[in-house]
Amino acid sequence: MRTSSSLSKGGIMGSRKWLADSFSALTVSVCAAPFVLSLTSFPTLYCLSAGHSSLNVDFFAHGQQSERISDFPTKCSPRRSFTFPQRVHTQTRLSRTLESPLAALTGPTPTTLLNGVAAGAFASAAAGAPNTLLNGVAAGAFASAVAGAPNTLLNGVAAGAFASAVAGAPNTLLNGVAVGAFASAVAGAPNTLLNGVAAGAFASAVAGAPNTLLNGVAAGAFAAAGARPPNTFLDGVAAGAFASAVAGAPNTLLNGVAAGAFASAVAGAPNTLLNGVAAGTFASAVAGAPNTLLNGVAAGAFASAVAGAPNTLLNGVAAGAFASAVAGAPNTLLNGVAAGAFASAVAGAPNTLLNGVAAGAFASAVAGAPNTLLNGVAAGAFASAVAGAPNTLLNGVAAGAFASAVAGAPNTLLNGVAAGAFASAVAGAPNTLLNGVAVGAFASAVAGAPNTLLNGVAVGAFASAVAGAPNTLLNGVAVGAFASAVAGAPNTLLNGVAAG
Repeated sequence: MRTSSSLSKGGIMGSRKWLADSFSALTVSVCAAPFVLSLTSFPTLYCLSAGHSSLNVDFFAHGQQSERISDFPTKCSPRRSFTFPQRVHTQTRLSRTLESPLAALTGPTPTTLLNGVAAGAFASAAAGAPNTLLNGVAAGAFASAVAGAPNTLLNGVAAGAFASAVAGAPNTLLNGVAVGAFASAVAGAPNTLLNGVAAGAFASAVAGAPNTLLNGVAAGAFAAAGARPPNTFLDGVAAGAFASAVAGAPNTLLNGVAAGAFASAVAGAPNTLLNGVAAGTFASAVAGAPNTLLNGVAAGAFASAVAGAPNTLLNGVAAGAFASAVAGAPNTLLNGVAAGAFASAVAGAPNTLLNGVAAGAFASAVAGAPNTLLNGVAAGAFASAVAGAPNTLLNGVAAGAFASAVAGAPNTLLNGVAAGAFASAVAGAPNTLLNGVAVGAFASAVAGAPNTLLNGVAVGAFASAVAGAPNTLLNGVAVGAFASAVAGAPNTLLNGVAAG
């Protein structure tokens, strides 16, 4: 194994003064990723994620006591001891290049996805577990993430937006969207989401339980939450937006979006989501069963869907964006947004999401597996589906867009957004989600199995659904929109959102 060692002083971002001779007595013992650095004079432990052939380690030596930087997500075992011959001063930066065979040991784990979308966008991710996604979207956007567990997502979207996250458990999501927006989160449990969206918006959250989401969206909007029960979501979006929620069980979500929008929800079971979107909109829901999701999407073709199904998230942002992904493991996300955007995905594992938005779209699907969803949205759009099993999703979005899918597996995601967009997906498993938005759209569905979702959004849109199994969702959003649902099993959600 070859190693190159160097040391610089002056802090993490200090100048690079190479003192190669300081490591003349350096000894390296390598086992398997992740590894730990140990100093003889100041035995400090540091953890790093797998997925790097080259590693730049920032470490601090404070006094004579052993200290560990806890912000890194991966576990410090098995250890790799690096012994240094001389005293290391406080705020020291260590830069190392670890080559084969160490590079092979710390290589990326299977099924890891990294997605960078937009002009000049730079996306980088250090994935330490399968099914990890990092998405950077927008001009000059910079997104970086250090993932220490499976199913971790970091999304940075917008000009100059900077999104960073320190994930400490699986299924953790941090999303920063907007000009100069800064989103940071310290996750202490799995399935934690922090989302900051808007110019100068600042969103921060300290999660104390799994599946916790805090979302602040809008100019100068500030959203903060201290989650005590697991999987709880409180979302305040827009100038003067007021969002409040009384969560009585884990996985509860309340989302209020729009100027003066008021969203309230009383959740009586885990995994419940309520979302109200639009000026003066009032959305309320009383959930009596677990895994309930409500999502509303406002004007401007900005769809932000959070799936109540196994930890799935969708976010569409930007123009001319191109998003594509080939998912080979559970909890995979694909995000494509903007005019002429092209999103395609071939999902071969569970927990995948599909989202689309546009006009004149035609969506049809023949589902042969559980959890089936069909969504047709747009002017004069017609969506019909013959569902033969639960939890299946198909979405077609955009002017003249045609989306078709044959679902044979759980949790598959496909996202196509924008005029002339073409979205197609071949799903391999159940638990799929769809979201769409348009005008004069008519969406109807006859579901014959649990976990079925129907979403119709538009001016004067009419959405109705008769669900005969659990986990059924009906969502109607638009001016004068009428949404009604007759749910016969748990996890049922109905949402009507529109201006006035």
